[in-house]
Amino acid sequence: SETGGSVALSFVFNESNKPFYTNNKSKYVLSGTAANTYTGMTRMSNDSTTKDAPIYLVLDKPNGVDAIAGDVTIMGTGVNKPSFLCYNSGKDDQIRDTSTVWVGVFGTYLLSDSAVAVGRNETIRALVANNAAGSIQFGTNTFGRLSLGTDQGSGSGLFVNAGGTLSGTGLVSVAAAPLAVNAGGTLSPGANGVGALEILATSAAAGNVDFNEGSKLLWEVADWTGAAGTGYDHVAVTGSVSIASTALDPLTIDVVGLSPANFARGVSTSFTLLTASEGISGLASDNWAVEVSGLPLVTSKNFKLRVENGAGSTQMLVLTYMPTGAFSLVIR
Repeated sequence: SETGGSVALSFVFNESNKPFYTNNKSKYVLSGTAANTYTGMTRMSNDSTTKDAPIYLVLDKPNGVDAIAGDVTIMGTGVNKPSFLCYNSGKDDQIRDTSTVWVGVFGTYLLSDSAVAVGRNETIRALVANNAAGSIQFGTNTFGRLSLGTDQGSGSGLFVNAGGTLSGTGLVSVAAAPLAVNAGGTLSPGANGVGALEILATSAAAGNVDFNEGSKLLWEVADWTGAAGTGYDHVAVTGSVSIASTALDPLTIDVVGLSPANFARGVSTSFTLLTASEGISGLASDNWAVEVSGLPLVTSKNFKLRVENGAGSTQMLVLTYMPTGAFSLVIR
């Protein structure tokens, strides 16, 4: 049925010979109580020729019932024609565990309800953010949980590629391969503001969070003297972190001030950007860089990055602000 520019699809999708496309409508809702069994590619393309507007594919089956049984590609055709995959309120586990979600140009996977408020829970094989303006976001007000690669083989994992962003406040569980932030990809804890992102490696095969050559960590601060995760962004990794950047293609810490409370330009301050329970490897004096915005009269030369030891095997990636000068790396 179609009402007000949306279409509710309450039947069982079981076609196997061609992709299911969504375009030209503002909202598609996969509803009803029966599982969809179509295992081909579900493609959100938003190639509407009639209007500039986003399209939404909303998953609205009962908890644990497959609204999507195959792989998904989410992409738009421009800033005014994006595509969003999201969930209806209170609905979890809508995508089959063996599926891969591909987030392409101008596409967004919202691991939240359609109001982008409440995080949802999902298990899939792999998630790939790829191409310009592709992003994965969690709910902004409550935690979502995304489990990746659970018992699905060595090819599973999460890959944030050029132009892609993984952002939000929630939990990402990776079972069979590392979470890899690749060249041009961005890890951004919090969604539209400060937040805490937890990454759980559930096996030795998953192991690392990998910051590869040319990757970026977007770090926002709203309270200069606040706590990690509430005053400023924080990533907590249960597992290890590997920094594989180089001097030519460094890991970039993109420091963004959100008109921070208690900002004291003349006082040295340290921030724990990331904590890894099994340690951090690969940071050197020349394979990282800092970019700054939203902090008047503050430049990249005001920051240094180092690894500090915590309890047991835990290590922290610490960013220190100094009022003047440039400083070298210190590993303790």
